[in-house]
Amino acid sequence: QDAISFLTAIKSVGDDLGVSSAFDVTLIERFEKNIGNQDSLLALVSDAYKASDRYLKNNEQNDIGGLILAGGWIESLYFSTSSNEMKSNEDIIKRIGEQKTTLNNLIKLLTPYYSKPEFTTLIDQLMELDEIYQGIDITYTFIKPTVDAANKTSTINSTTTVNISEEQVKAITEKIIQIRINLIS
Repeated sequence: QDAISFLTAIKSVGDDLGVSSAFDVTLIERFEKNIGNQDSLLALVSDAYKASDRYLKNNEQNDIGGLILAGGWIESLYFSTSSNEMKSNEDIIKRIGEQKTTLNNLIKLLTPYYSKPEFTTLIDQLMELDEIYQGIDITYTFIKPTVDAANKTSTINSTTTVNISEEQVKAITEKIIQIRINLIS
């Protein structure tokens, strides 16, 4: 039932964004056949995203693609900060801090559309969030990966250190709630 509700929501959002034609009958049939298989559903959601992205690019609607990407990122950060508020977790806090670079790239992606009314407030709010992130230090240390040819695996050995305070996490949490409320109201 959750999967069907999810598909209905995706279809509704796709209709609102004008990308519903990216969801062909075959994709929907595959989704319905795999409702009980979480791995298959994840792959199908990925396929749906790729189809939507391809549709937007082919129809020169990169601005809509940028909004979709921003919405997904905002919702993910909202989910992460909410999870951390329920039960503080160092791994989640590190992931929240690591979003500094992603936020910077997202702002660069959206800035060419700043003059469009649906982008102006969002970009301004993301830039305010970026100001909070500027105080976070991230250090990346490259260590060559270990390759096991016999088992066809690679182990990433590089490390990332994120220096983020409780106050910064709180400020990010408050700002992402504000951004999200602005988008859904």
